Amino acid sequence: MLRLAALTAVVILLAVPATAAADGCADCHRDLVAKQGADVHAAAGLGCATCHRGNAAAKTEAAAHAGFVARPKGWAVATLCGGCHADIEGMRTLNPRLPTDQLAQYRTSHHGKLAQKGDARVATCVSCHGHHGVKHVKDPASTASKERIVETCTGCHDATYMEGRDVPTDQLEKYKASVHGHRRLVERDAGAPACNDCHGNHGAAPPGVYAVTHVCGKCHVTQAELFEAGTHAKHFKDAGVAPCTTCHNHHDIMPTSDALLGTGPGGACATAMPEAAIRTHDRRSERFIAMEGKRSAAAEVPG
Repeated sequence: MLRLAALTAVVILLAVPATAAADGCADCHRDLVAKQGADVHAAAGLGCATCHRGNAAAKTEAAAHAGFVARPKGWAVATLCGGCHADIEGMRTLNPRLPTDQLAQYRTSHHGKLAQKGDARVATCVSCHGHHGVKHVKDPASTASKERIVETCTGCHDATYMEGRDVPTDQLEKYKASVHGHRRLVERDAGAPACNDCHGNHGAAPPGVYAVTHVCGKCHVTQAELFEAGTHAKHFKDAGVAPCTTCHNHHDIMPTSDALLGTGPGGACATAMPEAAIRTHDRRSERFIAMEGKRSAAAEVPG
């Protein structure tokens, strides 16, 4: 029985290149077919014309290229991919386990909003997933996989690609020095937070001021609960400043330390809190130190 199952799997795998070869486009574009290698769309029986339109069964070049779509840019990419991936009934026949809300989420993202305004250089589906040779996101070789997502995001979010835009480009440098970046890039811990864990995937956007607690709280559950139950939560909200990142920063999150809790150099309290609050904390610290001094002195007195 096991041998039969294995033989069936081999027959199915061998049938995939045959399907691609039967596509009339491959007669001329053999180099692209060979270059793409394994591809989730080809494995599902989809051919070149599914994305590029045209007529793969035509006998002449002119007829084959009628209605042909070469390399769409910006919003045109999202609507092209979304034509299938947002089709609930259609996706049910191909892979019922795949979500169908990618296009809806992308509309709300910072990338999607720019794309709808005509920005042709903003990130789209192919920027993260690739075009030919698209692999499942759980495949480590996929550019959208956990193993490669940092590399993919920072491939655009660098000084060269973002030249002329009012967008920070030091995220990777800061991330490499952070506790999250060390876990992910040095220790190769796939469970450590990467770009999409905080910003989202298809609906990627900077977290809002009050959404930060919920974003960080997905992993740091206990800390988020303690913060919400403590006295600081109300003060942060009243001041209109973000919790978590105000003290711990964003991409450059460092290990916690005693110095971080102080109001001196390197202390988060000195930068996150209003001056009046700092003075109040300093006075309390002075009283606390004085009390501890008296306790120590009393303990040293012979009984």
